[in-house]
Amino acid sequence: MSYWVWPPILVVYVACLAGFSKWINEDKSWRLLVCFMFVQALGLWPFVARCSKNLIFDGTLYDLITVIVYYGTLVYFGAGKDFNMTQWVASGLILLGLVLLKMG
Repeated sequence: MSYWVWPPILVVYVACLAGFSKWINEDKSWRLLVCFMFVQALGLWPFVARCSKNLIFDGTLYDLITVIVYYGTLVYFGAGKDFNMTQWVASGLILLGLVLLKMG
């Protein structure tokens, strides 16, 4: 799968999951939760990994896109307004940890 194909699909997929997550948090519906779990179980990574020529780079890129888009979408929808500085620093450390784990 080309880099022109799966990263944009991943951005849309993760943004939808983040929006869905916020919606479930507000609505508290069991039907939404089951639907969310089903959609999340249909991940994109198995398809990316199968077609990958450089698994380490693609895994790092996949994780970076996932974390950045998920947090970005939640902030866009207003869920990040309750984050304090400690939570933002911890989120940054998680992102750094993902990169260092893949590089090491």
